Amino acid sequence: NFDCPNIDYWSHLGELGISIQARRMGMPITLEKKKYNKSFLNLNRRWRIHRPCFVGLLHSMNLLDKGLVSLGRADDYLNWNSVFDNILNLLKEDDDLYRLFVSNKESICKLPDMYLDTTDLFAPRHKLFLPDVSYENTLKLYQNTYFSVTSETFFFNGPGRFFSEKSFKPFAFMHPFILMSQPNSLEILHQLGYKTFHPFIDESYDTEKNDVVRLKMILKEVERLSSFSDTEVETFIDMIKPITLHNFLNLTRKNNNQYIHKIG
Repeated sequence: NFDCPNIDYWSHLGELGISIQARRMGMPITLEKKKYNKSFLNLNRRWRIHRPCFVGLLHSMNLLDKGLVSLGRADDYLNWNSVFDNILNLLKEDDDLYRLFVSNKESICKLPDMYLDTTDLFAPRHKLFLPDVSYENTLKLYQNTYFSVTSETFFFNGPGRFFSEKSFKPFAFMHPFILMSQPNSLEILHQLGYKTFHPFIDESYDTEKNDVVRLKMILKEVERLSSFSDTEVETFIDMIKPITLHNFLNLTRKNNNQYIHKIG
């Protein structure tokens, strides 16, 4: 069921790293019933093409201000000018998204570097957690939003379903999420014992094989969830909290011997 080379190794390594951190830090307090000034959290590091594409479309759809979003200079040394034409080439099959991106080119290319938990995005590749990022700073990001959009390593034309530590962070912080990844990725998380959030989040995007259509479906769901009234947010939280608790316990109750067996 794991398509990408060494997926078993890398997915369980990422899960192990987050599991160790979660057990050390304990159960977080998130999804409180309160006024949320921001709806979603979207953490990005390297400029893998789907990440600036998504952020640029959020900006173009007036959704960027509804979230806590990071996208700053990283160790791949890319920027808006270097990725813009490549993004257009990916979006050309959808007239709406293509025109939206083109019409907002000037303002997209002027977007400032966006940092949230750290400005140091040049850490060694083997680090699962950036060295100057404190748990408390990261926790605040999850506490001040009520869902995440997780940008995995591969989205457009990827080699297959692949999981880094990014996919497991929402479990540690007890957050519901939309997963930007290869088609049918949620199926793998289910096999690992996690639950996802249908019908409270429309997860039909996950089975869509066309990458641009899948991206458009994700944007539509981000827009829907971000438009919730305070009352709707409270109802949403009531519905998904039991799922986030299950996921946290599933993450933290796995022992290291299980990971060693899977990784080995």
